[in-house]
Amino acid sequence: MGKINKGFTLVETLVIIAIIGLSLPAVFAIFFSIIQQQVRIYRLTEVKRQGDYSLSIIQNLIRNNAQKIYRTNSPTDFEICSTTTNTAEAVSYFTDKSNNRFSFSIPAGSSNIASVSASFQVPLTNDKVRISNFEITCNRSSTYSTPYVNLSYEICYSNSDGSACTNEPPSFFYSTKLKLKNY
Repeated sequence: MGKINKGFTLVETLVIIAIIGLSLPAVFAIFFSIIQQQVRIYRLTEVKRQGDYSLSIIQNLIRNNAQKIYRTNSPTDFEICSTTTNTAEAVSYFTDKSNNRFSFSIPAGSSNIASVSASFQVPLTNDKVRISNFEITCNRSSTYSTPYVNLSYEICYSNSDGSACTNEPPSFFYSTKLKLKNY
């Protein structure tokens, strides 16, 4: 009776090692590509979520509470968009039915939108995103028409150090026109 070998030959072992060595980099490249796409999708989702949330809050607060619109915070400030027509004027703050002030701004040292009232300040976005080109203006088409508030800003995903926006994913530009109902 002859002896039966139950192992692999050297050539078979080298062929298997070569196949694994050639296919492993391709598998890792696919894996890392999938991870990068997942990170990009997460960032895109976060930017969209933060932008939609802040826009919704600002729209609802202005539509439901704004009674008067002012340009600056000086004590002698006068109401804007009350009689002027076809001129877009920058808005500094609004007043509600109780004559309480509220506004929306990017606080110093921050890159996030905050809702500011007389007693507190509430951030509307987190540190994962950066806001730029934030602008609120108002205008009206005729003397007796309701004023419109124009709101626009750009939002993008912030780098981990908070310094600037990343190129991936691209930034979103939000712009809307609100017709005041309580004016």
